[in-house]
Amino acid sequence: MKRLILKLRLYRLAAWLYETYRLIAKPRTQGALVALWHRKKLLLVAASYRRELSLPGGWINRGESAGMAAQRELKEELGLKVEMADLGEPWVFTEHSSRGVNTVFIFSHELAKQPTLKLDGLEILNCLWLTQAEALQHPITGHLRAYLLRQPE
Repeated sequence: MKRLILKLRLYRLAAWLYETYRLIAKPRTQGALVALWHRKKLLLVAASYRRELSLPGGWINRGESAGMAAQRELKEELGLKVEMADLGEPWVFTEHSSRGVNTVFIFSHELAKQPTLKLDGLEILNCLWLTQAEALQHPITGHLRAYLLRQPE
């Protein structure tokens, strides 16, 4: 248990250092996220390094397409395997902030059944299935809010 707590603290420290770097360097970043829907409910994740709820996903690595990154992140964060063809075309949103420019590719996927998720307890601490209206009542990231506001109810 002590080892897990230490890892969690190191993870949070690394996230804080990265955010400090972003404030100074103002880099251009790209991420791939996946909106997983099941019966009008969206899967949101609580990450150990973020105060707001978000979608599963993460940074796009060098040489990786947005779709490949989305697939990789779902596997790493939730233990889910999703076919590239099921992801479709992403909605692309660019945010400008004091931390730089961040472009996110948000893929949407409707699940036939609610999957069994495998959280590592380090990066992703918890998951919630929420309706669009419920999600908008929670603290959520800016790109997630923009995505939800453009969805039909």
